[in-house]
Amino acid sequence: MNFQTKYFFKKFLFIIGILSVLALSAHSSPLTTNTKVYLVTMGPGDELYSGFGHSAIFFQDSTIGMDRVYNYGTFDFDASFYVKFTRGILDYMLSVHDFHYLLDDAKAEQRYLTLQELNLSAAQKEKLFVFLEHNYLPENKYYRYDFFYDNCSSRIRDVMSNVCGDSLKYDLSENRNLSFRQLIDLYLHDKRMQDFGMDIGLGAPADVKATPAQYMFLPEFLKQGFDKARVNTANGWQPLVAKETKLFSPTLVRDPEPTNYTAWACWALCIAVVVFTYIFMTKPFAGRAFDTVWFAVTGLLGWLLVFLWFFTDHNTTQVNCDLLWAVPTNIVAAILLWKRKSSKLLIGYLLFLLACCLALLFGWKYMPEEMNPAVFPLVVLSLWRLMKLLYDRMSLFHK
Repeated sequence: MNFQTKYFFKKFLFIIGILSVLALSAHSSPLTTNTKVYLVTMGPGDELYSGFGHSAIFFQDSTIGMDRVYNYGTFDFDASFYVKFTRGILDYMLSVHDFHYLLDDAKAEQRYLTLQELNLSAAQKEKLFVFLEHNYLPENKYYRYDFFYDNCSSRIRDVMSNVCGDSLKYDLSENRNLSFRQLIDLYLHDKRMQDFGMDIGLGAPADVKATPAQYMFLPEFLKQGFDKARVNTANGWQPLVAKETKLFSPTLVRDPEPTNYTAWACWALCIAVVVFTYIFMTKPFAGRAFDTVWFAVTGLLGWLLVFLWFFTDHNTTQVNCDLLWAVPTNIVAAILLWKRKSSKLLIGYLLFLLACCLALLFGWKYMPEEMNPAVFPLVVLSLWRLMKLLYDRMSLFHK
Protein backbone atom coordinates (compact mmCIF):
# COMPACT_ATOMS: atom_id res chain seq x y z
CA MET A 1 0.00 0.00 0.00
CA ASN A 2 1.64 3.25 -1.14
CA PHE A 3 1.61 6.57 0.71
CA GLN A 4 -1.27 8.06 -1.25
CA THR A 5 -3.43 4.99 -0.70
CA LYS A 6 -2.66 5.01 3.06
CA TYR A 7 -3.54 8.72 3.20
CA PHE A 8 -6.92 8.30 1.61
CA PHE A 9 -7.63 5.18 3.71
CA LYS A 10 -6.88 7.03 6.96
CA LYS A 11 -8.98 9.98 5.80
CA PHE A 12 -11.84 7.63 5.02
CA LEU A 13 -11.64 6.02 8.48
CA PHE A 14 -11.54 9.48 10.08
CA ILE A 15 -14.69 10.57 8.24
CA ILE A 16 -16.46 7.33 9.13
CA GLY A 17 -15.53 7.86 12.78
CA ILE A 18 -16.84 11.42 12.81
CA LEU A 19 -20.11 10.33 11.17
CA SER A 20 -20.48 7.51 13.70
CA VAL A 21 -20.03 9.91 16.62
CA LEU A 22 -22.57 12.30 15.11
CA ALA A 23 -25.03 9.47 14.52
CA LEU A 24 -24.67 8.25 18.10
CA SER A 25 -25.15 11.79 19.36
CA ALA A 26 -28.24 12.25 17.24
CA HIS A 27 -29.78 9.05 18.58
CA SER A 28 -28.75 9.54 22.20
CA SER A 29 -31.51 10.39 24.60
CA PRO A 30 -31.89 13.99 25.73
CA LEU A 31 -33.23 12.74 29.08
CA THR A 32 -31.20 13.16 32.24
CA THR A 33 -31.52 11.95 35.82
CA ASN A 34 -33.51 15.14 36.50
CA THR A 35 -36.16 14.46 33.86
CA LYS A 36 -39.63 14.15 35.29
CA VAL A 37 -42.72 12.68 33.61
CA TYR A 38 -46.25 13.75 34.52
CA LEU A 39 -49.78 12.82 33.66
CA VAL A 40 -51.61 16.10 33.09
CA THR A 41 -55.35 16.14 33.80
CA MET A 42 -57.55 19.09 32.92
CA GLY A 43 -61.05 19.21 34.36
CA PRO A 44 -64.30 19.49 32.39
CA GLY A 45 -65.13 22.77 30.67
CA ASP A 46 -68.38 24.51 29.84
CA GLU A 47 -68.43 23.62 26.13
CA LEU A 48 -69.57 20.19 25.00
CA TYR A 49 -66.24 19.37 23.30
CA SER A 50 -64.40 20.15 26.56
CA GLY A 51 -67.06 18.85 28.93
CA PHE A 52 -65.34 15.52 29.60
CA GLY A 53 -61.89 16.82 30.53
CA HIS A 54 -58.51 16.29 28.90
CA SER A 55 -55.32 14.26 29.44
CA ALA A 56 -51.72 14.65 28.25
CA ILE A 57 -48.18 13.48 29.07
CA PHE A 58 -45.63 16.09 30.14
CA PHE A 59 -41.83 15.71 30.08
CA GLN A 60 -39.99 18.35 32.11
CA ASP A 61 -36.32 18.88 32.84
CA SER A 62 -35.37 22.35 34.04
CA THR A 63 -31.63 21.59 33.85
CA ILE A 64 -31.74 21.24 30.06
CA GLY A 65 -34.84 23.32 29.38
CA MET A 66 -37.02 20.39 28.35
CA ASP A 67 -40.73 21.28 28.22
CA ARG A 68 -42.70 18.88 26.03
CA VAL A 69 -46.41 18.08 26.33
CA TYR A 70 -47.59 15.15 24.23
CA ASN A 71 -51.24 15.77 23.39
CA TYR A 72 -53.39 13.15 21.64
CA GLY A 73 -56.42 15.46 21.60
CA THR A 74 -55.56 17.61 18.58
CA PHE A 75 -57.45 17.81 15.30
CA ASP A 76 -57.55 19.93 12.16
CA PHE A 77 -60.50 22.29 12.32
CA ASP A 78 -61.14 22.75 8.61
CA ALA A 79 -64.23 23.29 6.47
CA SER A 80 -65.11 19.58 6.51
CA PHE A 81 -64.72 19.15 10.29
CA TYR A 82 -68.43 18.74 11.08
CA VAL A 83 -68.99 16.45 8.11
CA LYS A 84 -66.12 14.19 9.19
CA PHE A 85 -67.25 14.22 12.81
CA THR A 86 -70.84 13.31 11.89
CA ARG A 87 -69.70 10.49 9.62
CA GLY A 88 -67.27 9.15 12.23
CA ILE A 89 -64.21 9.57 10.03
CA LEU A 90 -62.50 12.38 11.93
CA ASP A 91 -58.78 11.85 12.45
CA TYR A 92 -57.11 13.18 15.59
CA MET A 93 -53.36 13.50 15.94
CA LEU A 94 -50.56 13.62 18.45
CA SER A 95 -49.15 17.12 18.86
CA VAL A 96 -46.27 18.45 20.95
CA HIS A 97 -46.26 21.87 22.60
CA ASP A 98 -45.09 23.78 25.67
CA PHE A 99 -46.84 23.25 28.97
CA HIS A 100 -47.84 26.88 29.46
CA TYR A 101 -50.44 26.55 26.68
CA LEU A 102 -52.38 24.00 28.75
CA LEU A 103 -52.05 26.09 31.91
CA ASP A 104 -53.25 29.21 30.09
CA ASP A 105 -56.26 27.32 28.68
CA ALA A 106 -57.14 25.96 32.11
CA LYS A 107 -57.13 29.43 33.65
CA ALA A 108 -59.05 31.01 30.78
CA GLU A 109 -61.72 28.29 30.79
CA GLN A 110 -61.84 27.86 34.58
CA ARG A 111 -60.88 24.19 34.50
CA TYR A 112 -58.79 22.57 37.21
CA LEU A 113 -55.32 21.36 36.24
CA THR A 114 -53.35 18.68 38.09
CA LEU A 115 -49.96 17.05 37.60
CA GLN A 116 -49.22 13.49 38.70
CA GLU A 117 -45.50 12.80 38.74
CA LEU A 118 -44.97 9.26 37.49
CA ASN A 119 -42.66 7.00 39.47
CA LEU A 120 -40.84 5.55 36.43
CA SER A 121 -37.31 4.23 36.19
CA ALA A 122 -34.80 5.86 33.85
CA ALA A 123 -35.24 3.00 31.38
CA GLN A 124 -39.03 3.32 31.47
CA LYS A 125 -38.85 7.09 30.93
CA GLU A 126 -36.50 6.53 28.03
CA LYS A 127 -38.77 3.93 26.45
CA LEU A 128 -41.83 6.18 26.89
CA PHE A 129 -40.00 9.14 25.36
CA VAL A 130 -38.80 7.11 22.35
CA PHE A 131 -42.31 5.68 21.85
CA LEU A 132 -43.93 9.13 21.88
CA GLU A 133 -41.30 10.66 19.61
CA HIS A 134 -41.78 7.83 17.14
CA ASN A 135 -45.55 8.27 17.39
CA TYR A 136 -45.07 11.98 16.66
CA LEU A 137 -43.56 11.32 13.23
CA PRO A 138 -45.78 12.62 10.39
CA GLU A 139 -46.58 9.12 9.19
CA ASN A 140 -47.56 7.92 12.69
CA LYS A 141 -49.22 10.80 14.51
CA TYR A 142 -52.74 10.51 13.00
CA TYR A 143 -55.34 8.08 14.34
CA ARG A 144 -59.05 7.48 13.80
CA TYR A 145 -60.83 9.07 16.75
CA ASP A 146 -63.45 7.09 18.67
CA PHE A 147 -65.05 8.84 21.64
CA PHE A 148 -65.44 5.72 23.77
CA TYR A 149 -62.56 3.52 22.65
CA ASP A 150 -59.76 5.64 21.18
CA ASN A 151 -59.34 9.20 22.42
CA CYS A 152 -56.79 11.43 24.18
CA SER A 153 -57.24 9.59 27.47
CA SER A 154 -57.52 5.96 26.36
CA ARG A 155 -54.45 6.47 24.16
CA ILE A 156 -52.35 7.34 27.20
CA ARG A 157 -53.68 4.30 29.07
CA ASP A 158 -52.66 2.08 26.14
CA VAL A 159 -49.29 3.81 25.62
CA MET A 160 -48.35 3.23 29.25
CA SER A 161 -49.39 -0.43 28.99
CA ASN A 162 -47.35 -0.89 25.81
CA VAL A 163 -44.28 0.80 27.24
CA CYS A 164 -44.28 -0.77 30.70
CA GLY A 165 -45.77 -4.16 29.83
CA ASP A 166 -46.01 -6.45 32.85
CA SER A 167 -44.19 -3.85 34.93
CA LEU A 168 -47.40 -1.83 35.21
CA LYS A 169 -50.49 -3.11 36.99
CA TYR A 170 -53.76 -1.20 37.21
CA ASP A 171 -56.09 -1.88 40.11
CA LEU A 172 -59.24 -3.02 38.31
CA SER A 173 -61.00 -4.46 41.34
CA GLU A 174 -63.55 -1.62 41.65
CA ASN A 175 -66.36 -2.00 39.14
CA ARG A 176 -69.22 0.51 39.33
CA ASN A 177 -71.21 -1.50 36.78
CA LEU A 178 -71.84 1.57 34.62
CA SER A 179 -72.47 1.66 30.88
CA PHE A 180 -70.69 4.06 28.55
CA ARG A 181 -73.87 6.15 28.38
CA GLN A 182 -74.09 6.33 32.18
CA LEU A 183 -70.44 7.32 32.39
CA ILE A 184 -70.84 10.31 30.09
CA ASP A 185 -74.10 11.22 31.85
CA LEU A 186 -71.95 11.99 34.90
CA TYR A 187 -70.56 14.95 32.95
CA LEU A 188 -73.77 16.15 31.31
CA HIS A 189 -75.96 16.79 34.35
CA ASP A 190 -75.57 20.55 33.78
CA LYS A 191 -75.86 20.26 29.99
CA ARG A 192 -79.35 18.83 29.66
CA MET A 193 -79.97 19.80 26.03
CA GLN A 194 -76.66 18.29 24.94
CA ASP A 195 -77.40 15.19 27.01
CA PHE A 196 -80.81 14.94 25.36
CA GLY A 197 -79.30 15.20 21.88
CA MET A 198 -76.53 12.70 22.58
CA ASP A 199 -78.93 10.19 24.15
CA ILE A 200 -81.17 10.31 21.09
CA GLY A 201 -78.22 9.90 18.72
CA LEU A 202 -76.59 7.03 20.64
CA GLY A 203 -77.92 3.52 20.19
CA ALA A 204 -77.85 0.33 22.22
CA PRO A 205 -74.04 -0.19 21.93
CA ALA A 206 -73.60 2.83 24.23
CA ASP A 207 -75.42 0.85 26.93
CA VAL A 208 -72.80 -1.90 27.05
CA LYS A 209 -71.34 -2.12 30.55
CA ALA A 210 -67.80 -0.71 30.55
CA THR A 211 -64.96 -2.55 32.24
CA PRO A 212 -62.89 -0.71 34.87
CA ALA A 213 -60.09 -0.39 32.31
CA GLN A 214 -62.51 1.12 29.79
CA TYR A 215 -63.60 3.73 32.34
CA MET A 216 -60.26 5.38 31.62
CA PHE A 217 -61.50 6.79 28.33
CA LEU A 218 -62.54 9.66 30.61
CA PRO A 219 -59.60 11.76 31.90
CA GLU A 220 -60.76 11.87 35.52
CA PHE A 221 -61.05 8.08 35.59
CA LEU A 222 -57.60 7.79 33.99
CA LYS A 223 -56.28 10.00 36.78
CA GLN A 224 -57.94 7.74 39.36
CA GLY A 225 -56.56 4.67 37.58
CA PHE A 226 -53.03 6.07 37.79
CA ASP A 227 -53.57 6.85 41.49
CA LYS A 228 -54.22 3.17 42.23
CA ALA A 229 -51.73 1.67 39.77
CA ARG A 230 -48.37 0.16 40.71
CA VAL A 231 -45.17 -0.04 38.70
CA ASN A 232 -42.11 -2.28 39.02
CA THR A 233 -38.93 -0.21 39.14
CA ALA A 234 -35.36 -0.85 40.32
CA ASN A 235 -36.68 -0.45 43.87
CA GLY A 236 -39.39 -3.05 43.39
CA TRP A 237 -43.13 -2.47 43.11
CA GLN A 238 -44.03 1.14 43.82
CA PRO A 239 -47.12 3.35 43.40
CA LEU A 240 -47.19 4.70 39.85
CA VAL A 241 -47.88 8.22 41.13
CA ALA A 242 -45.05 9.61 43.22
CA LYS A 243 -46.67 12.98 43.88
CA GLU A 244 -49.74 14.93 42.81
CA THR A 245 -49.81 18.70 42.42
CA LYS A 246 -52.87 20.82 41.75
CA LEU A 247 -51.65 23.76 39.69
CA PHE A 248 -54.96 25.52 39.21
CA SER A 249 -58.39 25.34 40.83
CA PRO A 250 -61.38 27.15 39.30
CA THR A 251 -63.11 29.87 41.29
CA LEU A 252 -66.48 29.13 39.70
CA VAL A 253 -68.59 26.49 41.44
CA ARG A 254 -71.02 24.54 39.25
CA ASP A 255 -74.45 23.50 40.46
CA PRO A 256 -74.13 19.78 41.40
CA GLU A 257 -77.84 19.06 40.76
CA PRO A 258 -79.27 21.49 38.21
CA THR A 259 -82.92 21.29 37.19
CA ASN A 260 -83.68 19.08 34.21
CA TYR A 261 -85.27 21.84 32.12
CA THR A 262 -85.36 19.66 29.00
CA ALA A 263 -87.72 17.12 30.57
CA TRP A 264 -89.89 19.88 32.06
CA ALA A 265 -90.06 21.63 28.69
CA CYS A 266 -91.17 18.40 26.98
CA TRP A 267 -93.88 17.82 29.60
CA ALA A 268 -95.01 21.43 29.19
CA LEU A 269 -95.25 20.88 25.42
CA CYS A 270 -97.29 17.72 25.97
CA ILE A 271 -99.75 19.47 28.31
CA ALA A 272 -100.00 22.48 26.00
CA VAL A 273 -100.93 20.27 23.04
CA VAL A 274 -103.63 18.50 25.07
CA VAL A 275 -105.12 21.87 26.06
CA PHE A 276 -104.70 23.09 22.48
CA THR A 277 -106.62 20.06 21.21
CA TYR A 278 -109.63 20.74 23.39
CA ILE A 279 -109.67 24.49 22.72
CA PHE A 280 -109.52 24.12 18.94
CA MET A 281 -111.41 20.83 18.68
CA THR A 282 -113.91 22.42 16.26
CA LYS A 283 -111.12 23.79 14.04
CA PRO A 284 -109.54 20.79 12.30
CA PHE A 285 -107.09 22.99 10.36
CA ALA A 286 -105.22 23.97 13.54
CA GLY A 287 -104.80 20.37 14.66
CA ARG A 288 -103.79 19.26 11.17
CA ALA A 289 -101.17 22.02 10.99
CA PHE A 290 -99.62 20.90 14.29
CA ASP A 291 -99.65 17.23 13.26
CA THR A 292 -98.01 18.11 9.95
CA VAL A 293 -95.17 19.91 11.72
CA TRP A 294 -94.87 17.12 14.29
CA PHE A 295 -94.73 14.37 11.66
CA ALA A 296 -92.24 16.36 9.58
CA VAL A 297 -89.90 17.02 12.53
CA THR A 298 -90.00 13.45 13.84
CA GLY A 299 -89.59 12.11 10.30
CA LEU A 300 -86.50 14.23 9.67
CA LEU A 301 -85.09 13.17 13.04
CA GLY A 302 -85.74 9.56 12.07
CA TRP A 303 -83.81 9.96 8.83
CA LEU A 304 -80.90 11.46 10.82
CA LEU A 305 -80.90 8.41 13.10
CA VAL A 306 -80.99 6.10 10.07
CA PHE A 307 -78.04 7.99 8.60
CA LEU A 308 -76.06 7.67 11.85
CA TRP A 309 -76.88 3.95 12.02
CA PHE A 310 -76.22 2.82 8.45
CA PHE A 311 -74.13 5.48 6.72
CA THR A 312 -71.44 6.43 9.24
CA ASP A 313 -68.52 4.67 10.90
CA HIS A 314 -69.97 5.27 14.38
CA ASN A 315 -70.49 1.92 16.10
CA THR A 316 -72.39 3.41 19.03
CA THR A 317 -75.20 4.93 16.93
CA GLN A 318 -76.53 1.58 15.76
CA VAL A 319 -79.66 -0.25 17.04
CA ASN A 320 -81.39 3.00 18.02
CA CYS A 321 -84.74 2.47 19.80
CA ASP A 322 -85.68 6.14 19.32
CA LEU A 323 -86.73 5.10 15.82
CA LEU A 324 -89.88 3.69 17.44
CA TRP A 325 -91.21 7.24 17.87
CA ALA A 326 -89.05 9.19 15.38
CA VAL A 327 -90.06 7.18 12.30
CA PRO A 328 -88.54 8.31 8.96
CA THR A 329 -91.74 7.63 6.99
CA ASN A 330 -93.57 10.21 9.09
CA ILE A 331 -92.65 12.72 6.39
CA VAL A 332 -94.97 10.90 3.96
CA ALA A 333 -97.69 10.83 6.61
CA ALA A 334 -97.38 14.61 7.00
CA ILE A 335 -98.35 14.95 3.33
CA LEU A 336 -101.17 12.38 3.46
CA LEU A 337 -102.81 14.24 6.33
CA TRP A 338 -103.95 16.93 3.87
CA LYS A 339 -105.96 14.52 1.79
CA ARG A 340 -109.65 15.16 2.35
CA LYS A 341 -110.57 11.50 2.27
CA SER A 342 -108.95 9.03 4.60
CA SER A 343 -107.38 5.97 3.04
CA LYS A 344 -106.87 2.51 4.49
CA LEU A 345 -103.13 3.06 3.99
CA LEU A 346 -103.04 6.15 6.23
CA ILE A 347 -105.23 4.54 8.90
CA GLY A 348 -103.05 1.43 8.83
CA TYR A 349 -99.93 3.56 9.13
CA LEU A 350 -101.37 5.47 12.11
CA LEU A 351 -102.21 2.15 13.78
CA PHE A 352 -98.62 1.03 13.17
CA LEU A 353 -97.30 4.21 14.84
CA LEU A 354 -99.71 3.72 17.72
CA ALA A 355 -98.41 0.19 18.25
CA CYS A 356 -94.79 1.46 18.20
CA CYS A 357 -95.52 4.13 20.81
CA LEU A 358 -97.36 1.66 23.05
CA ALA A 359 -94.51 -0.84 22.74
CA LEU A 360 -92.02 1.87 23.71
CA LEU A 361 -94.05 3.06 26.69
CA PHE A 362 -94.85 -0.37 28.11
CA GLY A 363 -91.39 -1.72 27.35
CA TRP A 364 -89.56 1.40 28.57
CA LYS A 365 -87.52 -0.42 31.22
CA TYR A 366 -86.81 -3.43 29.02
CA MET A 367 -85.37 -1.68 25.97
CA PRO A 368 -81.76 -2.52 25.05
CA GLU A 369 -81.17 1.23 25.07
CA GLU A 370 -81.55 3.49 28.11
CA MET A 371 -83.94 6.21 26.97
CA ASN A 372 -83.58 9.85 27.96
CA PRO A 373 -86.32 10.88 30.47
CA ALA A 374 -87.29 13.82 28.23
CA VAL A 375 -88.33 11.38 25.48
CA PHE A 376 -91.13 9.94 27.62
CA PRO A 377 -93.44 13.01 27.38
CA LEU A 378 -92.74 13.20 23.65
CA VAL A 379 -93.93 9.61 23.21
CA VAL A 380 -97.00 10.41 25.32
CA LEU A 381 -97.62 13.42 23.06
CA SER A 382 -97.33 11.25 19.94
CA LEU A 383 -99.68 8.70 21.45
CA TRP A 384 -102.25 11.38 22.26
CA ARG A 385 -102.20 12.90 18.78
CA LEU A 386 -102.30 9.47 17.12
CA MET A 387 -105.40 8.50 19.07
CA LYS A 388 -107.08 11.79 18.12
CA LEU A 389 -106.06 11.39 14.46
CA LEU A 390 -107.31 7.83 14.31
CA TYR A 391 -110.64 8.83 15.79
CA ASP A 392 -111.04 11.68 13.28
CA ARG A 393 -109.82 9.69 10.26
CA MET A 394 -111.86 6.62 10.98
CA SER A 395 -114.93 8.84 11.37
CA LEU A 396 -114.23 10.32 7.92
CA PHE A 397 -113.56 6.89 6.47
CA HIS A 398 -116.98 5.56 7.51
CA LYS A 399 -118.87 8.55 6.12
